[in-house]
Amino acid sequence: MADFEKTIFDLIESYSGLEVNEAHRSFMCVYIKKRMQELSVSEKEFLRLLKSSEEERTLLINEAAINETYFFREEQQFDFLKEHYLPQHLIEDVVIWSAACSTGEEALSLYALSNSMGIKTEVYATDIDTAALKVINEGLYSTNSFRSDGKKYISLLDTLGLRLDGIFELSDECRAHIHTSYLNLSNMESLPVARESVNIIFLRNVFIYFDIELRKKIIRTLAGTLKNNGLLFLSVNEIASVECEDDVPLVKEHSGSVYYFRKVDLKTKELMTGKKPAPKEEKPKVHDRGRENFNRRMNEIEKDALIHSSVRKTISSSLPQDSSATYTSSAAKNFTSVKSIVSQTGTSKGTASKNKGELPQDIKDIYSRVLSAIDTGNMEKAEAELKAHNFRPEQTEHKLYMEALISNGRGKDRESASLLEKAALLNPKFWPASFQLGMLQVRMGLKKEGKKTLSSCIKSLKDYIKEEKICYNTIVEQFSPAYFLTLCENYVKILP
Repeated sequence: MADFEKTIFDLIESYSGLEVNEAHRSFMCVYIKKRMQELSVSEKEFLRLLKSSEEERTLLINEAAINETYFFREEQQFDFLKEHYLPQHLIEDVVIWSAACSTGEEALSLYALSNSMGIKTEVYATDIDTAALKVINEGLYSTNSFRSDGKKYISLLDTLGLRLDGIFELSDECRAHIHTSYLNLSNMESLPVARESVNIIFLRNVFIYFDIELRKKIIRTLAGTLKNNGLLFLSVNEIASVECEDDVPLVKEHSGSVYYFRKVDLKTKELMTGKKPAPKEEKPKVHDRGRENFNRRMNEIEKDALIHSSVRKTISSSLPQDSSATYTSSAAKNFTSVKSIVSQTGTSKGTASKNKGELPQDIKDIYSRVLSAIDTGNMEKAEAELKAHNFRPEQTEHKLYMEALISNGRGKDRESASLLEKAALLNPKFWPASFQLGMLQVRMGLKKEGKKTLSSCIKSLKDYIKEEKICYNTIVEQFSPAYFLTLCENYVKILP
């Protein structure tokens, strides 16, 4: 059954680009079992059917897609559009694309805002989930589509249809301006919009399900559809960790806490960033002298401190393997003072106050059991402990982090990196995930990506230390955040 399930999830990823997370897999397994019973087929027959029937694959993808959305979600992005961007377009038509629209609340919110300002607007709404697209076409929404976030704009919906007792029904006149269509983001050969025709693109809360290469491909395609100065919005939690390649004409900008990508020409981007796109045919060359210098500097980084074995394994395997080398660095020289800081943190501050972000006791307990099992090399026990724990939705990053450590213990680097990346995306302040991801990327030879990740980790760690947080100290046992900050800074200095 395990091999059968893996084949199913691999098929979903190859067809749609979606990586079904562990939390959703149990739900998917229930659906698959029920569907096989309905069809009266065996596992082998069901796989054959999935490969031959587009209709059956579509049903499977619909179940794999997670449709969590509501009207005017992430309200601050709509504030920015209303106050800064849309006023510049009052005398022209505006084209908006909701590229992963789910059941349509996002697309309708964008249309309602633009329309309320007297702007002639056309909205294109696309998604891989055909069942979700049917909801938009039917135009009927229940109370689940309304939350406190976005509440200030809800009255704008009154111009688009009838809202009564928490139920909203879209008018036929409004539907004429919302153009829905199926789109698989992993295979965008046919797009609903023309090149350089779109003013605003929203693609939120989907990158967590895609690997890095697919994200790059999607962003490049979206950039080609934007007009000059057009904007691309990702979710608030995603955009901090997403960068564009140098030859993609997008620059990351922000207004207050709202970040977005703006379309510019490549010459302007070069002036703004100081980076010149490298010719595509050229590949970076690694010279022997450069490699020797890199390895020599790596040897200067702290290696032999007694970090938790799951952390130590990632660090050690990233460094040159030279058992005779003597490792000395600022981190090593200051290690005694670091341990004293940890000791103080663990006693006088570690349990002092909840407002420092202390982890709930159940999370501390599951970390203790899982990490202990990993230390003994018993990945099966670690996985069993993890599955037995009932994680709340707000604890998902911890579940992903522990899953990543287990995958790392099994030598599954790519899987581990993907899980760590998802954990960091869910909570950008969760620096242990960023640290582990950066170290793992270095180990995998992805030095450029590792440097970016560790640079981001430095910022999170500085904020964490400044705010005197203690919530993640349990995860790294006796080592303080100050130690990891020093380690990250040393790596960033020497990585190319």
